[in-house]
Amino acid sequence: MGLVAYNYQRHLARSDVQFMSTALRFTFRHSKTNQFGLREHVTMALAIPGRLSDPYDAVMRAFALCPHASATDPAFPVSSGQSGQAVPLTHTVFTGYLKQCLREIGVDHSKYSGHSFRRGGATFAHRLGVDPLLIKRMGDWQTDAYMGYVVHHTPEGLVRLPRTLAAACAVYE
Repeated sequence: MGLVAYNYQRHLARSDVQFMSTALRFTFRHSKTNQFGLREHVTMALAIPGRLSDPYDAVMRAFALCPHASATDPAFPVSSGQSGQAVPLTHTVFTGYLKQCLREIGVDHSKYSGHSFRRGGATFAHRLGVDPLLIKRMGDWQTDAYMGYVVHHTPEGLVRLPRTLAAACAVYE
């Protein structure tokens, strides 16, 4: 699996993340549904003050680790494993970490990819009763195709995944 070279016009850069008073604004110029970069997809993450899962606080702390980063630097550099060298958190790097975590908890990693998060996100939102228009907006779907992604069961082994991912992230805290 070769790494894709970081390109601030394609990958998420620091300038693509904007801190607003109670939310984060992310601008994506490339995605599964926008492979040719013909438009920008904007999504928001609301602050959840005082909660461990507060995305606003997490991104603020992550950005504080590299206070002199430029606007075109990667939004989220991560350690590249044994070398410890920082690399941009691209799709390839993310899915590599995902597959490693799945292997560590005994789940067949070949059945999962970055695309699993589209399916999982749509399923989670649907189960919570989120308005279909919002699900489409967050997933950048132009049609009701997202309904084909909604699953109504969860493999038992994946129940351990959030804990494993949290433990992996704790290494960098």
